[in-house]
Amino acid sequence: LRRISLCRSNFSYSILDDSSFEHSNCSAADFSYASLQRTDWTGTDVSQATFNYSNLSRARITPQQLATVKSLQGAI
Repeated sequence: LRRISLCRSNFSYSILDDSSFEHSNCSAADFSYASLQRTDWTGTDVSQATFNYSNLSRARITPQQLATVKSLQGAI
Protein backbone atom coordinates (compact mmCIF):
# COMPACT_ATOMS: atom_id res chain seq x y z
CA LEU A 1 0.00 0.00 0.00
CA ARG A 2 2.95 2.31 -0.64
CA ARG A 3 2.86 5.53 -2.64
CA ILE A 4 -0.85 5.37 -3.55
CA SER A 5 -3.93 7.45 -2.85
CA LEU A 6 -6.22 5.87 -0.27
CA CYS A 7 -8.04 9.10 0.46
CA ARG A 8 -11.46 8.52 2.09
CA SER A 9 -10.98 4.71 2.07
CA ASN A 10 -12.73 2.55 4.66
CA PHE A 11 -10.40 0.15 6.49
CA SER A 12 -12.57 -0.19 9.59
CA TYR A 13 -12.31 -3.60 11.30
CA SER A 14 -9.42 -4.60 8.98
CA ILE A 15 -6.38 -6.58 10.07
CA LEU A 16 -3.41 -4.79 8.52
CA ASP A 17 -0.61 -5.74 10.91
CA ASP A 18 2.91 -5.32 9.45
CA SER A 19 1.59 -3.29 6.49
CA SER A 20 3.29 -0.28 4.97
CA PHE A 21 1.41 2.88 4.03
CA GLU A 22 4.71 4.64 3.30
CA HIS A 23 4.31 7.93 1.38
CA SER A 24 0.61 7.29 0.67
CA ASN A 25 -2.32 9.64 1.00
CA CYS A 26 -4.64 8.29 3.71
CA SER A 27 -6.37 11.59 4.40
CA ALA A 28 -9.94 11.22 5.68
CA ALA A 29 -9.62 7.41 5.69
CA ASP A 30 -11.42 5.38 8.36
CA PHE A 31 -9.26 2.93 10.34
CA SER A 32 -11.74 2.49 13.22
CA TYR A 33 -11.34 -0.79 15.11
CA ALA A 34 -8.49 -1.82 12.75
CA SER A 35 -5.46 -3.80 13.86
CA LEU A 36 -2.49 -1.75 12.66
CA GLN A 37 0.32 -3.19 14.74
CA ARG A 38 3.85 -2.55 13.46
CA THR A 39 2.56 -0.57 10.44
CA ASP A 40 4.82 1.94 8.67
CA TRP A 41 3.35 5.42 8.15
CA THR A 42 6.57 7.14 7.07
CA GLY A 43 5.73 10.23 5.00
CA THR A 44 2.03 9.35 4.94
CA ASP A 45 -0.72 11.98 4.96
CA VAL A 46 -3.16 10.93 7.71
CA SER A 47 -4.88 14.30 8.05
CA GLN A 48 -8.52 13.97 9.08
CA ALA A 49 -8.19 10.14 9.27
CA THR A 50 -10.14 8.32 11.98
CA PHE A 51 -8.35 5.79 14.19
CA ASN A 52 -11.05 5.19 16.82
CA TYR A 53 -10.35 2.04 18.84
CA SER A 54 -7.57 0.98 16.47
CA ASN A 55 -4.43 -0.79 17.65
CA LEU A 56 -1.31 1.14 16.59
CA SER A 57 1.10 -0.74 18.85
CA ARG A 58 4.69 -0.38 17.62
CA ALA A 59 3.51 1.53 14.52
CA ARG A 60 5.96 3.94 12.90
CA ILE A 61 3.87 7.12 13.06
CA THR A 62 5.01 10.48 14.40
CA PRO A 63 3.32 12.72 16.95
CA GLN A 64 3.16 15.36 14.20
CA GLN A 65 1.16 12.99 12.00
CA LEU A 66 -1.15 12.03 14.87
CA ALA A 67 -1.79 15.73 15.56
CA THR A 68 -3.49 15.97 12.13
CA VAL A 69 -5.95 13.07 12.50
CA LYS A 70 -9.67 13.57 13.07
CA SER A 71 -10.01 11.20 16.03
CA LEU A 72 -8.00 8.73 18.12
CA GLN A 73 -10.74 7.89 20.63
CA GLY A 74 -9.94 4.62 22.41
CA ALA A 75 -6.91 3.92 20.22
CA ILE A 76 -3.90 2.04 21.52
